[in-house]
Amino acid sequence: MSQDSIPVIDLGPFLTGDAAARREVARQFGAAFETFGFASIVNHGVDAALVERMYREAERFFAQPFADKLVWNPPEQTKGRGYLPLGIESVAATLAGETPPDLCEALVFASLQRERAGQGLPNIWPTEPPMLGETVNA
Repeated sequence: MSQDSIPVIDLGPFLTGDAAARREVARQFGAAFETFGFASIVNHGVDAALVERMYREAERFFAQPFADKLVWNPPEQTKGRGYLPLGIESVAATLAGETPPDLCEALVFASLQRERAGQGLPNIWPTEPPMLGETVNA
């Protein structure tokens, strides 16, 4: 990985490889997040059409007026679920010194398996756009 490109992680060996291959993919994730804070993944097994559908639904959600999105903000104001408005989190807060809030908004869903098992707080599912929840679950 060079310092001027987004790390690309191939999930193929994690999904089909042995324990050593899975550990190597995990190591690559760790290096990417420690160095860049994010990564792009390939060979994840999610259909490209579903990925595009999810992007469209997310764009529709974020294009709504702020007040409409804020309805889906969790009462606990943490990043575990629901809509997180601009300035509510700061990834840099894990570093020493004064850090500004992140200039991003997010829509967060906890593990769908945990939700189905009744573990933890339930996800907050916006009703607009109407196909968002179905698309996330797909």
